[in-house]
Amino acid sequence: MLIDPPVPPPQFLEVAHVAHRLHVSQQFVRKLIRVGKLKAVRFESLLRIDERDLHAYIEAQRRASDDTTRQDRRAARGPQAMTR
Repeated sequence: MLIDPPVPPPQFLEVAHVAHRLHVSQQFVRKLIRVGKLKAVRFESLLRIDERDLHAYIEAQRRASDDTTRQDRRAARGPQAMTR
């Protein structure tokens, strides 16, 4: 019988810690939360971000950046590249 390994408990990060890791302001992190781009949990008056949600946000930004870069390269090659 196979037993699934235990799931590690979430690591909750403070807004200041997330801002430091992303090299942005705390206000910007709060804006990401407010507009729904970054998930957060409120414990009474404390706002915390699950580290897994931070990683998900970073990956989503990375994918969006890769897509934009590909589109920019196609546009630089001219109209024929856009029809492929």
